[in-house]
Amino acid sequence: MSVLSNAVFNTNKALQSQPNPPKRSQIFELYASCLGFKTFAACKAASSHETFDKLKSVAPETIRARLQQRLTELSIPSAFLEPLAKSIWRELQELQTSAPQLVLGDAARYLGLLDGDVNLSPSQIKSLKQQLKAMAEAGDANARLLYVLWQFSELSVEAEFDEDIEELDEDDGSEYWYKQRLAGATLSTTATEWADAYERSLKDKQSLEQFISAFPLSSLAIPNIQDILHDSNDPNFSCSLSAHAVITSLEQYYPPSPEYLMLMSWYQLSNIQNPAYGSLQTLFNESGNLVEQYAIYLFALDCGVDISQGHYWLVNSNTGEEWDEHGPAEPQGVDGVDLPTLNAADSQSAVAMKDRLIALHRQSGKAR
Repeated sequence: MSVLSNAVFNTNKALQSQPNPPKRSQIFELYASCLGFKTFAACKAASSHETFDKLKSVAPETIRARLQQRLTELSIPSAFLEPLAKSIWRELQELQTSAPQLVLGDAARYLGLLDGDVNLSPSQIKSLKQQLKAMAEAGDANARLLYVLWQFSELSVEAEFDEDIEELDEDDGSEYWYKQRLAGATLSTTATEWADAYERSLKDKQSLEQFISAFPLSSLAIPNIQDILHDSNDPNFSCSLSAHAVITSLEQYYPPSPEYLMLMSWYQLSNIQNPAYGSLQTLFNESGNLVEQYAIYLFALDCGVDISQGHYWLVNSNTGEEWDEHGPAEPQGVDGVDLPTLNAADSQSAVAMKDRLIALHRQSGKAR
């Protein structure tokens, strides 16, 4: 479905009171023209974010000029110019408010953080990244998160091709030959390659440090887990993303620092998205709120896990591996959690909190 479908519907409806109004197909053509496309077919072939990008250059006088020409080409009476211009301008203004969410959704799907295919050409991918970057630089926390993850994903791809360079750095004295060249030594072809590899690694490291400085962890969006638990708020955009993938990427490139505390919300979301005995016990034990703890226990039960029961198994005393009925055995495992005792009001609050966790878990099915 075209991103213009609702707008065209509204304009078509607004003109129905007039005699012989333009056909719906003609209104699609008029919208395309107002956005700078020669035909609606060309508009439809463009990606949604490209269409929204064109909204930035649309002004009332631009719409009037483009409409006037297209009305003539489609043999539509000029009497429709004013009502069309008014309606189309209003609808395009409404569409602009949807643009940021579309960019975020497309970027998240492109990065594999949300389910759903995004079939984009190289030029469309470039356009999407440029829009994401503009939103990030303007301070949008969601865009900053996705832009950082996009940059890191490209670094990971480059690293796969640079494994041989890393081997040179470690095994073949690239730093030594780099310093020799700085001192004025004439290097052999092989030594020059090693020195070049080391110089590139230095530049890459410096660029990464500058990028991280420009986009600190504290400026990136995080899941609003505590708001969901205690204030009945709806899950924010971050809650729809794959928390495990986000954590893996951020921890790989950001150096350990006090800002790592912001990752706690991502770990909580990961445990909710992927409920297992160990992760749910961790979620329970890290909470200092009795109502929250009981809600986590109830959530675990709904997921088929009883964290109040111990989890034990046998291992080989000599090897530490799971016991295979050979050799000496000893038990390993963890005790079940101690459940808090709640009054009736707190019990009701825990049930409501559990229901919100279940809803969040189900929503996470959209995340990879």
